[in-house]
Amino acid sequence: MAAGFGSRLKDRTKALPKALIEVAGETLLDRVLDRAEALDWIERVIVVTGFERDKMLAQLDARVTEKPVVELFNADYQKGNFYSLTTGLAEVGESFLLSNVDHIYPLRLMEHVRAQFRGVGAICDSDRPLLSDCMKVLAQPGSTPPRVQRIDKGLTEHDWGYIGMTAVTAEGRDAYMAAAARVQARGNEKAWAEMVLGDLAQRASEDERVEAPLIIDASGFGWLEVDDGEDLAKAEATLAEQPDFLR
Repeated sequence: MAAGFGSRLKDRTKALPKALIEVAGETLLDRVLDRAEALDWIERVIVVTGFERDKMLAQLDARVTEKPVVELFNADYQKGNFYSLTTGLAEVGESFLLSNVDHIYPLRLMEHVRAQFRGVGAICDSDRPLLSDCMKVLAQPGSTPPRVQRIDKGLTEHDWGYIGMTAVTAEGRDAYMAAAARVQARGNEKAWAEMVLGDLAQRASEDERVEAPLIIDASGFGWLEVDDGEDLAKAEATLAEQPDFLR
């Protein structure tokens, strides 16, 4: 999902989509595409654009990739990022991995996630302090493997922090799509993509035939988010100080 304004980066994104912000000399968009090129189990990439679409298209046209890259335009990019999700869902295959363009994940984390693909998985960690704007996850009591009971930034009780990535395989695709349809039917213009995980978890609490999303533990790997100027400075410092971070 790469449709947003990136307003927290202030002057840097007044006329530039967040996806084209450079981190240590490379745009966020190119960093995502680099990961896809390096992972043989990713067959293609769907890029959902919105703000300053023409600049995104120019960047995509200028890049040579071995794998297909599909661009989809989210006409509702001024609304919540759920609308980028639904734009992308129209073209996803049997299995897919959902991520935001402003997150930078090491390859070893991606391979760890791939090894645990099954159904619907919310990728989370438990080794960082969760600030007010972090997406928090409460696990079902006693669930093994752990599963999502609730997901929301405002949770006062939580066990995990969501890292902005969801994995969906054929076993969970229909349930995920149904949950997305229910969220869409509510018509909330500020809806966010993680509401689909929340809806699925809620449905599981009401119907024992429905499985709540798995929690895939990504603790210990480390990852970067570029949400504001402070995050950008931290990401650039990390990549400069840890040359192997992305491996």
